[in-house]
Parts: sequence; structure tokens; C-alpha cells
Amino acid sequence: MAAHLHRNIITFASGEGLSGLSYGMVAPMTVLAVLLHENGARPWMIGSLMAIQQGASILPQMLGVYLFRSNRRRKVNLVLWSLTMLTPPLIAMSALVYWSPQIGPAFTRWGLICGFLLFSLAGGMPAAVWMDWLAHLFEKNIRGRVFGIVFGSLNLTQAGGAVIGGAVLLANPGNTGFAILYLASGVLLFVANTIFLAARDPAQHADEVVIKTDFTQMLSLFAYSLRSRNFRNFLIGRMLATLGLSMMPFIIIYYLSAHGGELEEARIIQFSAGQWIMASLALVAIGWIGDRWGHRLGIVLGSLMQIFTLLLLVTTAGPWSCLAVYAILGICQGANSVSHYNLLCETCPHDNRKVHITVGNLAMLPSLLLIPIFAGLLVEYYSIAALQWACLIISIAALAWFVFQLKEPRTTPQLRK
Repeated sequence: MAAHLHRNIITFASGEGLSGLSYGMVAPMTVLAVLLHENGARPWMIGSLMAIQQGASILPQMLGVYLFRSNRRRKVNLVLWSLTMLTPPLIAMSALVYWSPQIGPAFTRWGLICGFLLFSLAGGMPAAVWMDWLAHLFEKNIRGRVFGIVFGSLNLTQAGGAVIGGAVLLANPGNTGFAILYLASGVLLFVANTIFLAARDPAQHADEVVIKTDFTQMLSLFAYSLRSRNFRNFLIGRMLATLGLSMMPFIIIYYLSAHGGELEEARIIQFSAGQWIMASLALVAIGWIGDRWGHRLGIVLGSLMQIFTLLLLVTTAGPWSCLAVYAILGICQGANSVSHYNLLCETCPHDNRKVHITVGNLAMLPSLLLIPIFAGLLVEYYSIAALQWACLIISIAALAWFVFQLKEPRTTPQLRK
């Protein structure tokens, strides 16, 4: 492997690793869910966290394709955007939590939702371009392993962030602990994003090649991508799998309840470290498997782990159940993550990969926005148990769809890239 590839792997693993520590301290499905719960948020609002995280991360990607057109300045522009747009919402959320006794619970919960929305939109704007940049820097034959190492580092340090977050909340009860976590997260994320400036991108020293795509051409390429039957099957399967995971914001609420064992919130947050540890291991393992035998296998394994997660959730309770659920959920997410990004790249039937990644994400947007809110309403008007069983049934359908409908792109001649 060339020296510049080693440098880039170390750079991205380090930058994503420090970012993971930042994210783990304020993970939305645990820390923010608890914070909203303590401030009187109704289930639909807690359910909306997943809609915001996924929907707001996708909605601005089309604009990002235009905003980050320059290949020569792509690295600098991406890093500058991250430095100036991602940290401020976290700092604002820290201040909001610190002064929450003075401003009241209603303003606090809506302020937190708005802060999280702004953070998600800022992260979503360059998302498609960022993934295209990674695909540009690392060739297909090593991409699975590289993604596994890079995002494995992200998840492993998220585990550390969850452990630290739980310890801070135990040592600083009330609002102070949460305020410290959001402030520390913002500072760490700022430092993390400066690391990416060390990456070596050959495009910086080449003649500028800008693929000019007007709106009409972009729509044409969207249609071109969606005409691929295998790509459509991939998207349908991912929608089903995502619907099956709409339980995620309510896992911590379940274990706080009498049915789940009435566990302490700080302990549950620490138990969630198992999710990130297992996700990091799964990313590396499934990335290596995908490089050898294709990433369809990884998405199938991820769906199987999703079913095991939900089976445990509907049949067990208590601390060991909590730890096991988060651990198996981590395997599921690690497998799904590395396989999803690689399959998204490899199902591209044309030369504009940024547009293909964008349409793949946009096609899932309506379901990503609406499903988690419906999940919250299901909990509010029925019960968490009803949502658990619904997610389990849908996850089984997702596994069956991937097994019988999705083809491996590397063995489908017209999709080999």
C-alpha cells in the first residue's frame, strides 16, 4: 500500500476517532432522549430524534453537491464548513441546558430539538460529498477495509464517550452534568475536524475538473439511477430495515421503566458503550468480508443481528439484557453501515457518484422523516411493547427482502464499477 494511503487512513481514523469521542458524550438516542424525557417531552417528540437525525442529515445534500463542486478545494472547503457550522449548535445546547431552570422545561426541550436540528442539517450538507471524497481517496478493492478501520475508530471512541458521559452525569447530577457534556463535545469536535487537513488528496495538485450538473441534468441522473432495479431493491430493503430500527430512541426509555428493570439513566448510557465497541469490531470484520465476497452479505448479516436485538428486547429486562441489546445492536449497525455505504457506491450505474449517493439518500427521506414520528405516536397511544413487536415483524421482512431480491453488484455485469 502506498505511503500516502497509510497517511490518509491514519488521518481519517484519528479525525473520526476524536469525533466519535465527541458524539458519544451526547449521543442523541441516549443522552438527548433522557434529557428530553426529564424535561417532559412526549413520546412523539422523543421519536422525532431519529427523524431529525436521518432526515435533516439527508435533506440538504442536494445543495451540498453544488456548494462543494471544486475538487481542488474540496478538502479545505469541507473542513472549514465543519469547523464553523458543527460546533456552535453544541455550545448553544450546553448553555441552554445550564440555564434550563431559569427558562423552564418547555423552552428547554424545544430549544434542544432546534439545536439538534441545526447540528444535523450542518452535518448533512456535505455528507454525500464527504462519502464521495472517501471513495475517491480509496480504491474499491480496499474500500471496505478502510471504511471498517475509519468508522470502526469512530464507533470505538464513541464507546469511550458513552462511558465518560455516564461518569460525568454520576458525578454531576442535574443539569450541570449535561451542560458539561455538550460543551466538551463541541470543543472536541472542533479539534477533530482540524485533523482532516492532514489528508493528502491528489486532486489538490491536479487541474480543476468540475462536473457541471444543472438541475435538469441532476434530475435526469436521478432517474437514471432509479431505473436500476437492483438499486431500487437496495433502497426498499434499507427502508424496511430502518423502519425496523425506529425503536432506537425508546430503548433507554424502556430500561428506565418498570417493565425494563428501572435502571439508572447514567448506567444505561454507560451500557450503551457496548453498542459502539461491537459496532467498531463489526465494521472492520464486515468490511474485510465485503472486500472478499461482496457487501450484500454484510447487509444480510446486519439484518439478522437486527432481528436478534429486537427478540432480546421483547423477551428480557434488567441490566444484563440492556448490555446485550446494545452490544448486538452495535453489530447490526456496524454491519449495516459499512455495507450500506459500499453498496451505495457500487450500485451507481453512471459516472456522477455524488449525484447517485444523493438520490439514494433522498429516496429514503420521506420514510426517514415520518416513520420515527409514527413510532412515537404508537408508543403514546399504545405502548413501547407494541412498537417492539412491530419493529421485529418489519425487520424479518427486511431480511427476507435482502435475501430474495437484492443482487450482489459485483456479480451483476451492468453494475460493476
